[in-house]
This record gives sequence, C-alpha cells and structure tokens, in this order.
Amino acid sequence: MKISVKQLLLLNNLVYLEPEEGPFPDFQIFAGKKVRDWMNAIDLSQITDDEIPRMTTAREWKNLIKAAKRDYTVMEMRILSVDTDMRADGGAGKSIVFISPENAEAIILFKGTELVAGSAQWKDNFLSGNTTDTPHQLHALEWYRAMCKKYHLSQYEVTVTGHSKGGNKAKYITILDDTVDHCVSFNGEGFSDLFFNKYGVEIVRNAGKIENHMVDYDYISPLLNDIGKAAYYHGHNFGIGGFTENHLANTFMHFGENGNFTMDVNEEGKPAEMLALDEFANSYLRSMEDDEKSRALDMLNDLLNAVLSVDRSTDRNEIVDIFAELAQNPNHFRHMSYMLAYLIRYEQEYPFVVDLLNNLLTRFGMEGFVQYVEMVRSILGWKKRILWLTIDFDKMASTISKINAHAPKWVYKSFSENLEKRGLSLSTGQIGLLADMVEMIDGFRRSLSIYEDGIDKGVHESAKEYFYEQID
Repeated sequence: MKISVKQLLLLNNLVYLEPEEGPFPDFQIFAGKKVRDWMNAIDLSQITDDEIPRMTTAREWKNLIKAAKRDYTVMEMRILSVDTDMRADGGAGKSIVFISPENAEAIILFKGTELVAGSAQWKDNFLSGNTTDTPHQLHALEWYRAMCKKYHLSQYEVTVTGHSKGGNKAKYITILDDTVDHCVSFNGEGFSDLFFNKYGVEIVRNAGKIENHMVDYDYISPLLNDIGKAAYYHGHNFGIGGFTENHLANTFMHFGENGNFTMDVNEEGKPAEMLALDEFANSYLRSMEDDEKSRALDMLNDLLNAVLSVDRSTDRNEIVDIFAELAQNPNHFRHMSYMLAYLIRYEQEYPFVVDLLNNLLTRFGMEGFVQYVEMVRSILGWKKRILWLTIDFDKMASTISKINAHAPKWVYKSFSENLEKRGLSLSTGQIGLLADMVEMIDGFRRSLSIYEDGIDKGVHESAKEYFYEQID
C-alpha cells in the first residue's frame, strides 16, 4: 500500500464536507473528475463558524482543505463513483471510489455515521451487536462487488477504508471478500459474538489485512469485538463537544500552519478507562439472552444519542430532563434499571470501575455527570453511615417501595422543593419515576449474576484448525 494512513485519514475527513452544512459544493457532481477540481471549487473565505456544525470549526475545515491542497497524490486522485444509499429505513450512507493512477491503487471509502440523533446508521451500529450481518453492511458488500466489476478494480491494489460506521463496513467487506488487499479503519466499531461464531474461518484468513487506527479516548471503537492490528493516537481539536469529539475524524489531526498536521501516536496504547469500559460493556451484554440483548441494544442506541446531545454548556437540570424523558419509554426504563443494577454488582467485583469512569468524565470537562455518578453510587451503595445509623440498600429499597405505594402527592412536592433549594430541579413525576427505578434496580440486583469474561472474543480454535487444514 503506497497511499499512507495520513492520506487515507484526510480523505475520510473530506467526505464530511456536505453542502447542507456549509459553503461546500456537493462532491457527487465531481464524479469523473479529480479531487483537485473539488477542492478548488471551495472558497475558503466563505467558511465561517456561523455556517457549519459546531463541533468542527471554520479553522479546522480550512486546515483540512489546505492539507489536501498540499498533497499532490491526494489532489491527483480521480473520483470514479459516488453512491448514496437512500434506504427505506432512513439510511443515507455515502460510498466513494477513488483511483490513484500513479500508484495503481483503488481506494474504496465508506463515509461514517452522522452524529445525529435517530440516524439509521447509528441504529445499524447497535443492531450489529446481536446479529451477524446488518442491512447496511450487506448493502456495502453488494455495492463494493458491483464497483469491482464495473471498474475492473482487480487491475489495482485495492484498499477499503472508512471512519466510524464506515470503518466497520470496510472491515466487514475485508473479512467476507478476498479481493481486498488492505483495510484501514478509523474509530470503527467491532462485531458481535455471533459474527465470530459464523465467520471464524474468514476472519482467520483476512484479519491480517486490517489496521485499526483509533483516538485513545474514542467511545465507539471499543464496542463489541475488534479484528486486526490496533494503533492509538492522542486526540486534538476539542471544543464545545468535549468528550463527544473523541469520535470525530479530525480529532486524529494535530494541525500546525497552513494545513500541516501530524498524527500523534499514544505509545501506551488504549487507556485504562477505555479498557475498563470495553470489558464492562462485553460483560453486561453477555449477561443477557439474545432477545433481551436486542432490546438492551435498542436502549443503548437511544442512550448514546442522548449522551451525544450533552456538552460543556449543558447544565445539571437539562441532563436530568434528557434522561427522565428516555426513561419514560417502558422498555428503556426496564433496561436502564437492569444496566444500573448490573453496574452496582459489577463495581462490587471490580471496585475501581466507577473511579475510572469519573476520571474519564472529569478529563473532558463533564463534572456534571460525575456528580450524578457519585449520587447514584452513594444512594445505591451497599452500606452508608448516616449520623449514628447504618443504612443499606435492602432497607432503603424496601422503604422507598412502601413510600412510593402509599405516599400522598404532597410528600413528592415537599421533596421536590427541598431539592430545588440545592440547585436540582426534579418534578414530582420525575421523583416518582426515580422511586420506581430504585424498586426495579433492587429486584434485578438480587437475581443477576456477573459475566466474568469481558475481554474481546477471539476466533474459536476449531476455525483456526479448519483454515490451516485447507491451506496445507
């Protein structure tokens, strides 16, 4: 592969230059032309912070375009085809074929998921947590094969690449189609246990082609089980989005002057907080049967969308409202309760987990979330000393259950007024919802068991043996 990781990262950033999000032309009209034609059609003076999404600034977009213009190889690439997958489920994933004639290389790029609540590709991300092949993955594979045939890509060295969901699609195609020579994924999520069970032989055959490049505090790439080599980088360009921006494609880039940039490798690899999050997520999902897991993943999809709406400007009361609204969905209420119960039990086994989570949130200016984590931790802890009394969760849950069943409305109103004096606004309905959740958490806590193996799944030995038998 002659095209560098930096050049592939640059292309993955450029495909986010959407016409509806700033003074950018629709790159689909440049099919058949060069990247040079596309970049030269952009007037840098028209790029302002008022006209573009808040998590990528005008300065950052200008640096990206300048970086492209400095790179002769990128500018000379030809855009052969642009596909927009307008699916019935609301998906709109874009896929592009670039050709680098001087290097005899073809780059098949899959655009990542938009950071937009309700996006069909976000839902597809979480659907992949309990299935082997999702609709968006299958469409990407079908389109890739059609492009290989149409443009005779077998005469080129073929690299598939993508960011976020696009990285997942690139890895999926590499595993299932042997014509891929290289795969370079940026912050792409992994695959389900079911995927490993079904495609063990294919994974053994093609995993060596895959490179995973990840911002060290990215929260999407740790999802599920990954495949291939991994490299981690320090993130840059954090703005109002705070922690959320760890997933953006431009977070890899440390800009200097006039579009010069570096990718700063984190030699220590994945941080301890993200390792703990990865293991907790796998343990939590593996504790459920498949039908329950699917509903839990649906809840996690909406929960992550809610988290993505929170930034440094969001105050504590807005956070309460966001999660109270989410909990009003009966199915989500049940699975949020189970997740909290699981976290309580998990912290008993691994007491450092919540401290690592708090360190992570504090690092990215999300102290408001830390307050809630500590509040939940103190309320739901096993035993707490209050004056001369020792209160444990069993007694507290029993008391709340009785109050919740028989208390008149004025009790909730009085409690709400006391919280207001402490700067926290909860309606009587939200207080009732919290009381109901404590009851359900208590029920789950008594019956659930911790799934001890939270590490990423590997290919079963039988798949490896079968593969090596075939090539002998």
